[in-house]
Amino acid sequence: MVELNLVKCGNTLIGYPGRLKGISGGETKRLAFACEVLTDPPLLFCDEPTTGLDSFMAQNVIEVMRNLSSKGKTIISTIHQPSSEVFAMFDRVLLMAEGRTAFLGSTESALQFFEGMGRICPENYNPADFFVGNLAIQPEKEEECKKFVESVCDAFDGGSIGQEVLESAKDNAKSSMNGSILREDQIKVQKSPYKVSWWSQFKAVLYRAVIENIREVMVLKVKLFQTVLIGLLIGLIYLDQEYDQDGIQNMNGAMFILITQTSFSNVFGVVNTFCNELPIFLREHFNGMYRVDVYYLAKNAAELPLSLCIPVIFISIMYFMVGLNPLAERFFIAMGVLVVLANTVVSFGFMLSCVAKDINVGLGITAPLLVPLMLFGGFFLNANTVPDYFIWIKYISWFNYGNEAFNINQWTGVSDIACNNGTLFCMTTGEEVIERFGYEDGSIGYDIGLLFVLLVAFRLLGFLALLAKTRRKTVKNYE
Repeated sequence: MVELNLVKCGNTLIGYPGRLKGISGGETKRLAFACEVLTDPPLLFCDEPTTGLDSFMAQNVIEVMRNLSSKGKTIISTIHQPSSEVFAMFDRVLLMAEGRTAFLGSTESALQFFEGMGRICPENYNPADFFVGNLAIQPEKEEECKKFVESVCDAFDGGSIGQEVLESAKDNAKSSMNGSILREDQIKVQKSPYKVSWWSQFKAVLYRAVIENIREVMVLKVKLFQTVLIGLLIGLIYLDQEYDQDGIQNMNGAMFILITQTSFSNVFGVVNTFCNELPIFLREHFNGMYRVDVYYLAKNAAELPLSLCIPVIFISIMYFMVGLNPLAERFFIAMGVLVVLANTVVSFGFMLSCVAKDINVGLGITAPLLVPLMLFGGFFLNANTVPDYFIWIKYISWFNYGNEAFNINQWTGVSDIACNNGTLFCMTTGEEVIERFGYEDGSIGYDIGLLFVLLVAFRLLGFLALLAKTRRKTVKNYE
């Protein structure tokens, strides 16, 4: 930050163009360059690193590149119209014109080469401007300029410097063909080493993830408003249910809507978490900034407070409005079930986010996967009548375990349910309600345990999917 003159804006938001005012364009350019040199890479490609900078700041950037190269680093950079001070810092220059190589060699040799072509750079003249002016195709002089460019490129190809470059390229090609199988020492060189400890990586990535969530104030407000609004809406629709036959249906409907709303809102809320940041994650990971598990755990931890608080707010609003089991013990059990269920849903969303290659794919596969899980949740289809060939969906459906846990918690110990006039079949006790829906009284602990199993399994699968993406990229780079 000192070398690139970024200390003064160290505590300033980077900003979003058109949304949030932040640092200037020149500071953004220098920051991007600083992020790349942070891990001290052995090879650095820079695409116009000085564009948008004034001459003084451009010189600062090139000085940092020069210092890195003096330490044994290789830096290849494209640059347009550098100042004479900046041009003097480069060791070697590659001049291109009309898709061909006009010159490749030291900056001093470039001037000598053009002298041999009859073009002499005047004293006190920027060599970069001299090269650009001679190799450019000027209007109304196209034929003359193209002829000169062709003669320059032919002279370089047939000259001693060009032949030397050609022989070096052939030698490198032969060594690449003969060394198709990588040695262990080569693999170690290609892997990006981590610069700090696991704990330091985790603290830094977690801090960044938390700051990202906090800065999205509007998203947090929308989620809170949505939770309160839907909680009140469900509470008003199912307000003060009676313990009769109609109340059984309405209460079970309210509980299943509670599960459905929690599922859809949480999945769609996190499905973009990883696939949206995948290019940045891969770049920073292979630059040696942090490990895959560090990034995954940090993002999980950053989302944890929200996935704990939102379900508590949601169920606290609608539970007593609907008139569900008023015992304090039953309320807190229902709250615990919903918190575990919400985090299981978040785990499923993380898994989809890691599997999807981009946000469009993630959103596209979410709904088709949620609907079958919802259908086998025990509300639309009796748990005892699930076809054998679809039974596996029932066992991976958190709708099923959540609905069973809510029903058992709601109806266990309830007696004296009124029968409506004209009702042929009445369920007069809570145990009859539980049996009617194909559930077993006393299995609420079993349901919560299986929700935890799904929570861990989904998160583990998400991590493996994210890890597989880094493996594929590594193998592709080696090939």
